[in-house]
Amino acid sequence: MVKLGKVLPCGRRNNAGKGYAPKDKEQLAARLLRSLSDYVAGKGLRQSGSRTQIVGILTGLTRHFSASELIEKVRARHPDIGAATIYRNLQTFIDAGILREILTLDNGERIFEVESGGHHDHIVCLDCRAIFEFQSHLIEKEQDSITTSRNFFSEGHRHVIYARCGYLKKRHRRKKA
Repeated sequence: MVKLGKVLPCGRRNNAGKGYAPKDKEQLAARLLRSLSDYVAGKGLRQSGSRTQIVGILTGLTRHFSASELIEKVRARHPDIGAATIYRNLQTFIDAGILREILTLDNGERIFEVESGGHHDHIVCLDCRAIFEFQSHLIEKEQDSITTSRNFFSEGHRHVIYARCGYLKKRHRRKKA
């Protein structure tokens, strides 16, 4: 993934992946831990210290990330937690409402974000691979209208637009002139 603040191939700085900035990390941590606790209790799973420690790391993530990036962050703080444990728990975190899988890259790598409670969609730049968030009430309204008109009841969706960066195109034109 493209790191924040890095200059992108288009020449602009990557501020796209800022994601949400939780106002109160303690409140977010409490909510995520409560979601995990409710989920594991409801499924009859045991509450593991590893899951709790991973959720602690997730609380500090405010941008999109891959499983390998999560593993890197967890292993830096908790070297005793193996990659297999993290991979094994990704679906648990999704099912518990802690994580949201937002897209799958061409190479099969899945990209996640911490469930912030607010819905938004994504634009992926095909030039620099940065992920930008956006909200459109018009798109949401149209999706609701389409599902309702076809007698469906929407359970949710993932909307990802793949596009090329307009900044790179402008820069290329300036060089030719």
